[in-house]
Amino acid sequence: MDVLYRHESELDSIKIIIGIIDDEEELQTPTVVVELYRLKDVQCKLAKLLETLDPKPRGRVNQFARQFAHGSADEKKLCVVMDELGHVKATLLLRIQVANVGVIRTMEKQLVANAEVIQRIDECLRETVGHCEGLRIARLLKGRRPSSKLH
Repeated sequence: MDVLYRHESELDSIKIIIGIIDDEEELQTPTVVVELYRLKDVQCKLAKLLETLDPKPRGRVNQFARQFAHGSADEKKLCVVMDELGHVKATLLLRIQVANVGVIRTMEKQLVANAEVIQRIDECLRETVGHCEGLRIARLLKGRRPSSKLH
């Protein structure tokens, strides 16, 4: 039961991250989108695996026999897919953390940061995604005056 709770928790956190990406257009960078496609591939693997593990309406005896005969192997397969999902999630979070959210290049070729956007997304990530350090750019801008330009 503990294993299922961990898997459910992992899936819930991924759902939250995807929701944040959907809500924040600034996070929809090419590198983040690539990871979302990788996430979709793993999601398809998980769906196929769960489809094969679904006991369907067999009898209790048949369900027990399948669990007894294949339970350990099925659990290993599920753990492999969930581990892959965890790796993709970690890479996705890294891509989000290093994204140049809120940074634009001016006509004078200077980089300017939109502190409001950066702070909003950084706070959202820190509050809703467990073990997320937030945006790296937010840490770089901490303590700077709002009119500071990036070089």
